[in-house]
Amino acid sequence: MYRGESENARGIYTGKIRDVYNPIDKAFVISDELKRLKKNKVDISRYKHLPVISLWGDPEDLHDEDRGIIVNGFKKGRLWERAAFMRYYKNGQNTFESIVGLRQHGRGSRKKYVKKKNFRIYFRDKYGEKSFKLEPHISFKEGSPIKRMVLRKEHGIYFRNDYTSFLLHKLGGLGPKFEHAALMINGELHGVYTMTAHLTFNQLKLSVGHENFVLAKIYGEMTTRDLILYEKLRSILEKYPDINYDFVDDKVSMDSAIADVLVVMYSGNGDWSQGMYFKDLEGKNKWKYISWDFDTTFSKNGYNSSNGATNAFNTRSVDLVTKKKKGKVLWSIFNRLIYKDQKFRKYFSDKVNELFTILESAEHEEVLKRYELIASEISDVEAKNNIQLFRDYKIKRKSILCKDLKEFVNLTPETCIEN
Repeated sequence: MYRGESENARGIYTGKIRDVYNPIDKAFVISDELKRLKKNKVDISRYKHLPVISLWGDPEDLHDEDRGIIVNGFKKGRLWERAAFMRYYKNGQNTFESIVGLRQHGRGSRKKYVKKKNFRIYFRDKYGEKSFKLEPHISFKEGSPIKRMVLRKEHGIYFRNDYTSFLLHKLGGLGPKFEHAALMINGELHGVYTMTAHLTFNQLKLSVGHENFVLAKIYGEMTTRDLILYEKLRSILEKYPDINYDFVDDKVSMDSAIADVLVVMYSGNGDWSQGMYFKDLEGKNKWKYISWDFDTTFSKNGYNSSNGATNAFNTRSVDLVTKKKKGKVLWSIFNRLIYKDQKFRKYFSDKVNELFTILESAEHEEVLKRYELIASEISDVEAKNNIQLFRDYKIKRKSILCKDLKEFVNLTPETCIEN
């Protein structure tokens, strides 16, 4: 008997002789057509600043009704990985090439009507290169090898995931780190994608250096041990009668939690609390929150619109964190401390000042100028307009956030006094 639908499938002895044939053996075949296609090249002469990922795949592996991973978007696991050939170009030079494993990635992009899919790339010994190290800054720990890389299409507002990631990390938070690239599949440009290391247990252990850690995804499966430890953390933060700043800070990295909360408020991210909680069990370490999913930021939408909001900059801010996601760890930390704990109120006020300082910094301007180079290279007017949106948002959002802090939590940080 072969249990083929599981990603970690293994043969199970049932007292009968099972088939020698293993379906995984035929899942990722380097076909004659792939061998032919991999010899093709793409024209990258227009890309001076934007890296290029060129993927070549057997059309049957991509589009065939029975076998194609693009057609069968909701079928997952090792049986739905296909061999592809990848080249990576940077500064006009071919810097990496190897056979890789290719799968679809994500949730919404798997739907058939979504033309531009998200993908996951696997680097394995049997294919050639066993890891990708050419963009060390996109690893969770800079320089650690990347065994799985995610390619996500820029939908809606260009650059917003990378932009929120910049703000998050500058405030002391944790989350995916991005690089942009033009993605070509079989010679066809699919658009600007973000590259990032896939934050899974197997990928994170390369950054951590061991595997004795808890990884509790808010939306996702977890081991029994990790679920118990996560629920214990939730219970402590939700039900202990008198928590204070020091009590919470002893257990949770305050910066990792509050950086996310503040970026949610600033960016208007109504679909927040999508990440995972991490705790290194080697020694005395705190829980850390790893943030992701900022796909609804900097826009007026069903998650974050409020009465009278006419533009992205005046959508909901503070009440996203006071009224939504009740009972979650981040909600409990912020809402149980902000009204009465003076040490936390001072800490959060300082974080708000820090955010506004970052937004006025030279480094912030360098980030936007890098986006402008990319937008010019791809000749995309919408991308250029989105960068201007970030500039306008910075000017107009401050007064809204300051006003809401005063209204909802009676807090006036120093940088808000002028408002």
